This record gives sequence, structure tokens and C-alpha cells, in this order.
Amino acid sequence: MGMNDIRGSRPFPTDKDRQERCKSVLDSYGMTMTDLADLMGVSKAFISATVSGRQLSPATETRIAGLFGLPREAMFPPRTAAEIAHMREAERREKARVARLRAERAKAAGGAA
Repeated sequence: MGMNDIRGSRPFPTDKDRQERCKSVLDSYGMTMTDLADLMGVSKAFISATVSGRQLSPATETRIAGLFGLPREAMFPPRTAAEIAHMREAERREKARVARLRAERAKAAGGAA
């Protein structure tokens, strides 16, 4: 079973742990994601999608980790199907929370007029 089978349909869920690991490594080298993108000759959007886990690119993940002398798994840990399902559910709850807040603000703004 490949990662696409485990992760399900696109877009893939955001992996906050993975983002924090990468940010920590970049910070320790005084680098930003823009710096990393420039160094690798790719767009910042591509780096962002790879670092967040929304886009799978094992070759890019290996290349990024290698720039810092780390194994790929240190920055981009493999995820189980259960972990991915949990990330999807967390994203769903967050989107619902944001939608409720927006609706409440819109209602309050309409009532204040």
C-alpha cells in the first residue's frame, strides 16, 4: 500500500508536527522557507506544500533533510493511517470553528448597523 492509499484523497492534511520540525531546523541555520526555496531552485509554494505534508515528494524531502545532514525521517516522519485520519479530523474541526466565527461576526456586524 502506497502513501497515496494511506493518505486518501487530495489535498493531504497539514502535518503540524512536520512543519515544526522543519521550522526548528531552518531556525537553527538562520534560514527561512524562502531561503530554502532559493537554495533548492524551486518555488516557496512548493517548499511550503512539501514541508506541510500537503504534497508528497519523497525526493524533495530527502534532498531537504540532506542539506542539513539529517535522515529524511528526522524532518519528515512517516505517518500511519490513524495519524493521517486524526490530522484530517483536526482540519475539519478547525474549518468548522472558523466558519462559525465568521458567521457570528457577520451576524454581529449586521445587527450593529
